[in-house]
Amino acid sequence: MQLCIAALIVAVCTAAGTDVPVASFTTHNFAARDVIEVATSAVVDRKIPGVVLMSGTAQQRNSTAEEQDAAIFFNASVGRFTYDSSAARVDQESLYDLASLTKVTLCTTSFALLFQSGLAHLDTRVSDPSLLGPSFSAHGKNVITVRQLLTHTAGFPPDPEPGYLFPEFGCPEAQQFFPRQSFSCVRKILQHLCENQTLAHTPGSRYVYSDLSMITLMFVVGRIVQRHGLVDQEK
Repeated sequence: MQLCIAALIVAVCTAAGTDVPVASFTTHNFAARDVIEVATSAVVDRKIPGVVLMSGTAQQRNSTAEEQDAAIFFNASVGRFTYDSSAARVDQESLYDLASLTKVTLCTTSFALLFQSGLAHLDTRVSDPSLLGPSFSAHGKNVITVRQLLTHTAGFPPDPEPGYLFPEFGCPEAQQFFPRQSFSCVRKILQHLCENQTLAHTPGSRYVYSDLSMITLMFVVGRIVQRHGLVDQEK
C-alpha cells in the first residue's frame, strides 16, 4: 500500500516587483486558491520577493516516471527574485539555497517539546549547573539565557572564528579537501564554546543572527534530555 504523505515545500528567495506574476498548475482536490492568496499577499506586502510552492505525495522507490509526475498535485510560483520590478520571475525551475533547516525543524522544535513538557525554561541561564554549567561563564557569557539563544540576542558574533570545519580549529575532518559531516569533534566544540568563545555584544542588547546561538542551544537540548534520561550517555 502506497504511503501518502502530503508536504508543502516553500522556497523563499531573497527579495518582488510591484506587479505580482503568478503561475500555477496541476491542482487536485487542494485549496490552491487559498495558498496562492497567502503567497501573493506576502509578496504584495514585501514580506518576501518571491516564492515557489509544491505539494505532493510520497511514491514507492520503483515508481515509474509517470507515477512520479502524478505525485505532485499542486505547484505554483509567485513573485520575482528581487524587489526590482525588472527582476526575473521565479518559476518551477528556480533553485534555492535551503540553509539552516535543522535550526527550525530539529533544534528549536526539540526545545519547544521540552518546554511544553515542563523540562526546560526560557529564562534559565545557560551557565546554570542543570545546563552547560559554570564553564560556560567565561568571557561574560554567564548571564546568557535560553530565551536569548532562541531570539539571537545572546551577544554572539555571527559565526565562530575559526569555523569548526576550518583546519585552524583542529578537527581531523577539516584536513580533507571536502570535510565530511562528523561528530568526532563535538566535545572539542563544546569545550571551545564554553571556555574560549567570546561575545561581540552585551547579552540582550541587540539582535545578531548567529550560528553560535543555535550551536549552544543544541548542547542545551542535549544536556536536558540526557539529564532526564531521555537518551543514554553514549548518545
